[in-house]
Amino acid sequence: MIKVLRAGFYSTIQDFGRYGYQEFGVPFSGVMDRKAAAFANSLVGNYEDEAVLEMTMLGASLQFSVNTHIAFSGAQMDAKLNDVEIMNNSSIAISLEIY
Repeated sequence: MIKVLRAGFYSTIQDFGRYGYQEFGVPFSGVMDRKAAAFANSLVGNYEDEAVLEMTMLGASLQFSVNTHIAFSGAQMDAKLNDVEIMNNSSIAISLEIY
């Protein structure tokens, strides 16, 4: 489970959009950077077109309550995990240590 502590500015959950519904007024929509989304998904073992958390301008602050993997891809950003910088275009294991 992921708890959103701060949503950030224009943070949204996006997939690859909806095609074939324009005649009904539904735009394509979807992620802004399809290559980055597909790459991030491949880094964590997902299908390329799975939904991603897309952030612009000011990122979110999240709290994880399960072990998982996350990935960052796309524009360069100053992402951190527990105040340690995370490299762009990389997969990061989130491991909850229980003592």
